[in-house]
Amino acid sequence: MKIYIKDRHDGPFSEAEILDQIRYAGLCSGALARTDSQGEWLPISSLVEEKRILSTEGESNFTNQKTEKNLPKPRSISKTRFPNREASGIQYDINKKETVYFTIKCTVTLVSILWIAISILYGAKKAAVFLPFIFYVLLIYTFQMFAHALAMGHIKANAIRVTEDQFPEIYNIVLQHSQSLNLDAIPFTYIVQAGGMLNAFATRFCMENYIILYSDIVETAYDNGPEALSFIIGHELGHVKRRHIIKNTWLLPSAFFPFLNSAYSRACEYTCDNIGASLSPQGAIDGILILSAGKRLYSKVNTEYYLKQIEEEEGFWTWFAEKLSSHPAAPKRIKNIAPVYRG
Repeated sequence: MKIYIKDRHDGPFSEAEILDQIRYAGLCSGALARTDSQGEWLPISSLVEEKRILSTEGESNFTNQKTEKNLPKPRSISKTRFPNREASGIQYDINKKETVYFTIKCTVTLVSILWIAISILYGAKKAAVFLPFIFYVLLIYTFQMFAHALAMGHIKANAIRVTEDQFPEIYNIVLQHSQSLNLDAIPFTYIVQAGGMLNAFATRFCMENYIILYSDIVETAYDNGPEALSFIIGHELGHVKRRHIIKNTWLLPSAFFPFLNSAYSRACEYTCDNIGASLSPQGAIDGILILSAGKRLYSKVNTEYYLKQIEEEEGFWTWFAEKLSSHPAAPKRIKNIAPVYRG
């Protein structure tokens, strides 16, 4: 029997493939599906209840996916590039402030370039005033590029690259999310041992996109199920989808404008949280709590009281510390994605 998922153009799927995506790729029970190309769209959970697509064993695996401890190898998919992809199959909200701050960054960058260009054209003495500024911008840019290249060289030499044959269950999550986001290709994905640090990030190197996962975050997928990791991967792929890294590179002069860069970064994080929550709503809150409480304690956190904490801890230094940070406070991030999670 073939199963079609609404807004997904890489089907139809077999029953086994549906189970794989539920277990490993964050496919939610509310996703719409049907058993023939002209049938009625129904939530997958309804189809399960009606026993129309999944066997008794499959239904048990579906309802107990949270307790899954081991991740067996899913189907192997060799394609890493997706030519002629159609429009994205998921919907997500772009944080309004991201658009506002991006416009400001573009304006600041353009004004800076025009100011320097006009000074050069209309007077050598005026142009000399900007020489130190240009020198330091180029120096910082060169240093950052060298440090980044060195770090990527270290990662490529020592980290473990996720492929169809190396951590294929993690590769399958990256694959499915990349397809859902209509990316041209799957970013190169590496697992790095970072001495217990909990983090993940997206970057670019030599015109290619990369996702770096710290090993302790990946371990949570094997201990407690893949949902939280699926959200984190979706979040990082959101940076690729929104081209945040490319935008920051081209708008480097705006980084010297006080507070603007960090404000734009926080807005981008909200957008990527929305993307991650759309791809994996079951793992959204846990994915953020892991970064706050760690890979074991996160499941013990009382989320309701944690959200109240930000109100009790209000003050100038709390506010000012966030304004200097590239990421919003964790409770604010949870409040941002809570409606998606509950829906």
